[in-house]
Amino acid sequence: MKLTDLLKDIELGKVYTDKDKPPFQVNEGKVDQHFNKIIGLLQKVSRKLSDDDAYELSTKLKVWFNKNVY
Repeated sequence: MKLTDLLKDIELGKVYTDKDKPPFQVNEGKVDQHFNKIIGLLQKVSRKLSDDDAYELSTKLKVWFNKNVY
């Protein structure tokens, strides 16, 4: 979407409200949806762990990400 497309329907000097022009809605992308699911699962699992076990899990995840991220 180009800025000129956004400005096409705007009248100078007029005040617009949400009723006149609703705010933008950003659709989450496929990657964002999967990322949020993974983070949600990690949070759910880590809540069930003791502090020591949660620390060990985070350490193992850091090692895994460092090996698998390009």
